[in-house]
Amino acid sequence: MKGIYILRHGHRMDHGNITERKSVTNKYDPPLSSIGAYQAFLTGQSLYSQISDISNKRLLLISSPYLRCLQTTESLVQGFRESYINLYNNKVYVEDCLRESENFPNCLTKDEDYQALTFFNENDLLFLNTEYNQFEPFSHLIRSKDGLLETWEQGVHRLNRIIEALNSFLSIKGNEDIVPILVTHGYFTNVIYQKYFGISNQKNHYCA
Repeated sequence: MKGIYILRHGHRMDHGNITERKSVTNKYDPPLSSIGAYQAFLTGQSLYSQISDISNKRLLLISSPYLRCLQTTESLVQGFRESYINLYNNKVYVEDCLRESENFPNCLTKDEDYQALTFFNENDLLFLNTEYNQFEPFSHLIRSKDGLLETWEQGVHRLNRIIEALNSFLSIKGNEDIVPILVTHGYFTNVIYQKYFGISNQKNHYCA
């Protein structure tokens, strides 16, 4: 499989300065801090210079539905200099399968799972398609039932299924120019460090 980029969201507002922390109204799904938005913007600029022949590539951006991930994706695209990149199908995809671990108390509540639609509609100048877009190859990835915790093994299994789905999609003739970028959470990057590098309890930096 060719390379994919898996990125943690930027610095979150409830970890920001005192003023920012006090302004957080939804502790379950805080937005980015001003530092986080700038981190994501700089990350987009960095990736723009790292991806070979980017003007002839299609970027497949897939984000967790959490607000901090949506905002990271938005700033990432700005850093990519949007007028010079091609987004796959002119969309940014939002996928529940990239969500935070269900073991954490700051998970999305049931009614907030699809707030991405509102986010896109409010940001239609940036995202060319403002619908809540599901990435079809991930349609078989169903979250666990409400109230059930996700074990570490299940988290690894979820990651494996995402990678397998992407692998199958990228192997289709005509998709050779697609570069996938997943915007997710520290939970997933921890899974990656442990699974592929044997490193546990890795300190995950924002936008890394």
